[in-house]
Amino acid sequence: MKLISHINKLLILLLLSIGLGNPSVAALFDDWTDNQLCEWMDQPSPPEIIESLVSKRLISCSKGVAKQRGEVSNVLDGSYSFTLSRFNPSEGHKDIGKGVLEILDGKISVAKKPRWLDTSSTKYYNTFKGYIDTKGNIIASFEVNALQGKGSPRLVGFSGSMDELQIKGKFDDYFDMIIKIKPLKALKPIEPAKKVGEAANSFDGSYAFLLSNESDKGIQNIGSAQFIIKDGKISVARKYRYLDTSAISTYDTFEGVIDKEGNINVSFEFNPIRHMVEPKTIKFSGSMDSLQLRGGFDEIKSWDNNTKAYVLDENFYPSFYDVIIDFKKEKY
Repeated sequence: MKLISHINKLLILLLLSIGLGNPSVAALFDDWTDNQLCEWMDQPSPPEIIESLVSKRLISCSKGVAKQRGEVSNVLDGSYSFTLSRFNPSEGHKDIGKGVLEILDGKISVAKKPRWLDTSSTKYYNTFKGYIDTKGNIIASFEVNALQGKGSPRLVGFSGSMDELQIKGKFDDYFDMIIKIKPLKALKPIEPAKKVGEAANSFDGSYAFLLSNESDKGIQNIGSAQFIIKDGKISVARKYRYLDTSAISTYDTFEGVIDKEGNINVSFEFNPIRHMVEPKTIKFSGSMDSLQLRGGFDEIKSWDNNTKAYVLDENFYPSFYDVIIDFKKEKY
């Protein structure tokens, strides 16, 4: 090894075997150049302390040499959903985490919500650090455990690019770690509810509607029924009801009003997703011009068997859903 041939290799290997657990030993490598660390990374099984130092410094090595990182750039700033998986040839890919990458001024972090991590606490996402350059090349690291129920998180270095829409790293000699990235489709902002005037009978009649939810997972149709508008007040007809996520009797909580301009406000208490979570009253707004009403479902509470109650689940993924009602006037 060219750069360190003058050092007794046996002594180095002894120090490396002690590892990062001893701060005084780890400090001995602080003065090593990136290229010296990369020389060790070119070995068949680099020592764990070297791998950790390379990850900590956000170094990318190629054939024993540290690759020059491009200038950090804000060109690709934005939000990107990701799926974290582990891989080995015998078991293939196994998803172990999901979340959202936030890129700001070229620096990458993991958003507080939504988060899911199957192998350890989601707080380990707080250790994520990364950079992206003008060409979309990414280098990052974070403490992650590839194993469920055993082992412990360790610092893993990742590299890749936006062209590939993924970054990869190695947990150990057995597992690769892969983060697949996709631009996060911006959910249509929920506009503040317009002030609806006095109920008017201008739009009285029957309207068929479809009910759906939308998140970064896509759109799911969850129900259908029929509006009845009478004297500007909106309710759901008893017949033709379908709801996949709650009892159809929850349609009885539906209340709404429409004014002479066609502005609509309604409220509806139900669970709009296919999980055992607490129903809540969702407020919708929209108009006859758009033939659509939109509301939001967040602060999701999951059932807790220990307390026998619904509790706020900060790790629920996704943590926000748009809830959409598309409708049209029925023809007779």
